[in-house]
Amino acid sequence: MSKMKLGFLVFCAAVVALTVVATAATPDLSGDIVYSAADGSNMAGTRCATFDDPAVQAERAPADLDRWIEEHYGKALNITVPVAVHSIYESQTNGYVTDQMVNDQIQVLNDAYAGTGISFYLYHFARYQSSRYFSWDMQTREEKAVKQYLAIDPAHVLNIYLQNPTGGILGWAYFPWMAPEDHWGHGLVILWSTLPGGPAAPYNEGDTITHEAGHYFGLYHTFQNGCWGAGDQVDDTPYELWPAYGCPQGRDTCGSPGVDPIHNFMDYTDDSCMFEFTPGQSARMDWAVTTYRPSLGGTPVKALAVADKSAEDFDLAIDRILASEPEVSDRGLMPAVAELADISPNPFNPMTTVAFVLPQAGHVQVAVYDLAGRRVRTLVDGSREAGRHEVTLDGSGLASGIYMVRMVSEGVDVSKRITLLK
Repeated sequence: MSKMKLGFLVFCAAVVALTVVATAATPDLSGDIVYSAADGSNMAGTRCATFDDPAVQAERAPADLDRWIEEHYGKALNITVPVAVHSIYESQTNGYVTDQMVNDQIQVLNDAYAGTGISFYLYHFARYQSSRYFSWDMQTREEKAVKQYLAIDPAHVLNIYLQNPTGGILGWAYFPWMAPEDHWGHGLVILWSTLPGGPAAPYNEGDTITHEAGHYFGLYHTFQNGCWGAGDQVDDTPYELWPAYGCPQGRDTCGSPGVDPIHNFMDYTDDSCMFEFTPGQSARMDWAVTTYRPSLGGTPVKALAVADKSAEDFDLAIDRILASEPEVSDRGLMPAVAELADISPNPFNPMTTVAFVLPQAGHVQVAVYDLAGRRVRTLVDGSREAGRHEVTLDGSGLASGIYMVRMVSEGVDVSKRITLLK
């Protein structure tokens, strides 16, 4: 039975499961993750900041994904992907990755994707020392400028940008349907210290790149949509109510068959706990690459234009791009309309972060409502600049249960379900 067909039954089971969980043990969801920083201290952060863009939903093809996968099931891809690694570092002791770490990372990718028909080889690696652009966030002018300067032939090459993302984020990617395949914005942005041998334990075995590459190839998180609906749109990954952290063997958060897929690369567990993609995920990657990245793999057709850029003053080069606004194009990756993006963690106790993205400056209101339609929190009510924004919801004083986060901006009115567990 497909996930869509199971949707209603699973939703009912999930409501029962939520009632039981809320009155029993509360999962440790007060933060997202904690990992070791370069100086040995503990750093609080976010496992993954990737979000989907519902504004491009209508453009996705083929229309019947289930039928496409059924017809192509078992016909794995057979592509070898060139990888360009752009390492931005602050100093020899902060952000610097060695040749060995990069080579080990390529091996981690090949081990993880063995059996999917996707393999990788290192096509280009360069380092760029920077005092100003070592740390930047997604959907910012800095991200656009750096990528426009460094990206190598995105239609054929997987570009990976190593830096120190703000807010302790381990990484993010953009789904293949969010922009044309040759768009400079494609690729992975990764915390440098998550590479094999880096200091970001327990996320320092290279599987942050494995995870974000999964998004790049069209995979959702295993906990997408919780216990109901189409889930992650892959039939052989069991439903999962919320992300798994650590390595909670035998965890089962939904009432449908199968324990939570904590060993799957698209969950949030420690790197040492991750070791598998399913055949259904391989089929979905086949669909996504065939549909949205048909040029990926093989020998890049464009010259290696950035080969000598590591000899330039990186900060000055990015400064020049930022000073010339027309060179920083918003085409493709900025949503066409205002978007309520990721809410993480969800479920939460008592804090969670609500993200939203505006394609242009304007007024936005973000508020929290109970299921009776009463407003219980106002998070944002005012003008904001274009780009990605985050606001913290403090659930202290609210009762355990299901709430709705609603965003209204420039004709857009969208809501998302959240769960507070105490």
